[in-house]
Amino acid sequence: MARAKKGDHDGAITDFSKAIHLNPNCTLAFFQRGSAKHEKRDYDGAIADYDNAIRLDPDYAYAFFKRGVTKYKKGEHHSAIEDYNRALTMLQNTGDKMEPVSVRHKVKLASVYLNRGVIREIKGQYDAAMEDYNRAISLLKGSGDKWKLAAAYHNRGVVKADKGEHDGAIQDYTEALRLNPNDAVTLVSRGRARSQKGDLDDAIADCTLAIKLNPHNAESFIVRGIAKHYKGDYEGALDDYSEAARLRPDYAEPFYNRGNAKREQGDYDGAITDYDKAIALFKKDGDKAWEAITYNNRAIAKYEKGNHDGAISDCKKALELDSNLPAPWALLSSAYSLKRDKERCLEAIKKTLQVFPQLKTKIRESQVFQWLRDDAEFKDLVGE
Repeated sequence: MARAKKGDHDGAITDFSKAIHLNPNCTLAFFQRGSAKHEKRDYDGAIADYDNAIRLDPDYAYAFFKRGVTKYKKGEHHSAIEDYNRALTMLQNTGDKMEPVSVRHKVKLASVYLNRGVIREIKGQYDAAMEDYNRAISLLKGSGDKWKLAAAYHNRGVVKADKGEHDGAIQDYTEALRLNPNDAVTLVSRGRARSQKGDLDDAIADCTLAIKLNPHNAESFIVRGIAKHYKGDYEGALDDYSEAARLRPDYAEPFYNRGNAKREQGDYDGAITDYDKAIALFKKDGDKAWEAITYNNRAIAKYEKGNHDGAISDCKKALELDSNLPAPWALLSSAYSLKRDKERCLEAIKKTLQVFPQLKTKIRESQVFQWLRDDAEFKDLVGE
């Protein structure tokens, strides 16, 4: 165990392997070797060792928990939840056989709730995740483990932010920072919530402090860039997006945001280049929703540049990825109108008004559709 505590995971694996060779029924040796393999990201090897620990002691709650954590790392969320549930049942009913019921036992129980809450949040089960984080917070209060309590408040804040409850999220982030003032991740999370709420100066201040604490976190620059962008500080926003892209060239968000800023500044070629990169990265990540949105924004840049065929092509790609995305239809109606393609233009207008009926007057009075003002079908759609 001494080697594991010092971070010598290879040495720890060697020592625990020797212990297992001497005593193949040593539950703790399998468990500790599994933990060392987990730290080395040998997740399959770790799971095999946790399996053996559970085989030797079917009531070893913490082995179920740690196996669940490893499965989560592998992306096996459903199976991880099952392990967390088994661990919770054991810890709630009887306590872990390896530990007496104590403050330490409560911390272990809270750890399981915390980890299950993360998966529930990923799956969009926000109320269930909130319930898990509430339980974790209740167990951790008075435990002395302020770091884990801070993590619980942070995670609950993330769920509140996902639900649009920005004030509640900011309160949780602030409590987490009271417990752990130098947590750059929580500062960025609070900065994002403040930005979404419109408290842009406070958002910038949070991210600036986060950057001071950890200048290598791309997320800090992205969120500060968004706040500067909203304030109209395009130069500052572009600088932050560019730094984020330098730090994380494999991350789509800085390229997407920088593309938006360049497009709004009239740098259509620069915007299209950034959107190209963002689309490739969203596609690689399997994020079809944001890939579709980026195609739509690239279509806007192409339209503004006068490349109407390119804009139409991008709108179609956006709709192939997300048929419920409303924005491409509005752009398609304008692009088809400029190409004098009446049939497709009217179809796009019809689709647009199904989502945005309030745009009737704007479409009717737009110069883009002036050539259709006397057309009966056009009048039926937008009125006289």
